[in-house]
Amino acid sequence: MEVFMGNKDLVILSLIGAFMLLLIITIFLSFYNNKRFIAVCDLYEKEVGPLPLKITICKEAGFFSTPALYGPKVNFILCPLIFKKNNSMFKYSTKGEYEFINSLPTHYKKWFLIEYGCLFLAVFVIILSMIAFKAMVES
Repeated sequence: MEVFMGNKDLVILSLIGAFMLLLIITIFLSFYNNKRFIAVCDLYEKEVGPLPLKITICKEAGFFSTPALYGPKVNFILCPLIFKKNNSMFKYSTKGEYEFINSLPTHYKKWFLIEYGCLFLAVFVIILSMIAFKAMVES
């Protein structure tokens, strides 16, 4: 406990540095995953049929340019990978959406999962840094 209390500034700076690194990695992955997403959409149109309307609208969304549309775009791929088929999230999904996404080759799926994991870790680290900062201010 003494080490933590003696190096409060170093702990906070390390957490903020980790957050910045994770955020940069997430941004980098989001740019490269855009090409993969377009490829997945093309495959979907060939194998299943027309894209759902929300995906057609969100297809060109970017992490910074249209963040409100970026979530549904990424969820199109992530939700079938993370949740089971009988989840309420798939209530309005097309018939083949779940099966198609889960049958994609691993080289498509893993990069979206890595991007999501980095973003999740970045949020977790920034919360930890806020807690550490609050503890430093209060002491």
